[in-house]
This record gives sequence, structure tokens and C-alpha cells, in this order.
Amino acid sequence: YIEERKQHIQAFLELSNPTAEERAAGERLRQMTASLESRYQERAASLLKAAIARGTDPVQSARAEYQLADTLRRLGRVEEAQAHFKAVKDNANAPQQLRELSRYLLSEFAE
Repeated sequence: YIEERKQHIQAFLELSNPTAEERAAGERLRQMTASLESRYQERAASLLKAAIARGTDPVQSARAEYQLADTLRRLGRVEEAQAHFKAVKDNANAPQQLRELSRYLLSEFAE
């Protein structure tokens, strides 16, 4: 996800027709995403792991685990993400929609 977005930003910046203002905005976006986003996602992953460890509500824990898996996927930590998507897929307490989404994403990793 992050790499794909970087490529899109780069492709935009390489276009011949953006205005100076648009080009400056593209540069700001590139700098902001490079410096901030992964830090926020790492922090989110840490907080989600803590929420899962507390595990007071099984449905909320399943939702947190799905969010953790998706955050790890966005960070490019695919093997970790797969393990958490599998846990959600196999969790009888997880909402059916999250189980199905997890199953779908696991099949996408397999391709």
C-alpha cells in the first residue's frame, strides 16, 4: 500500500502539466507520508497489540486484531499480517464480515 502510493505520487510529480502549486503540494505530500505515516502506523500497531492482550471483549479483540493485520499489511509486514488475518478468519467471536474480509485478503496474499 505505502509503496504503491509512493509510486502514484512520483508519477504525478513526473507529469509535465502540474502547476507549481500542485507540484509543491505533491512534494509536501511525499515528505509528509515518508516522515509521518509509518511512525503513526507503528504506533497504531503497538496500541492494537496492547488492546488485543487486554482481551476484555472478544468481539472488540477480534476487531482490533483485524485492524492490526491491516496495519501490518500497509507497513509491508506481510507474514505478520497473514498470521493475524488467519486468527480473525478462524475466530468464532469475530464478526462474520471481518472473517470474510480476512479470508479474502489471505487468498489475495496467496496469489
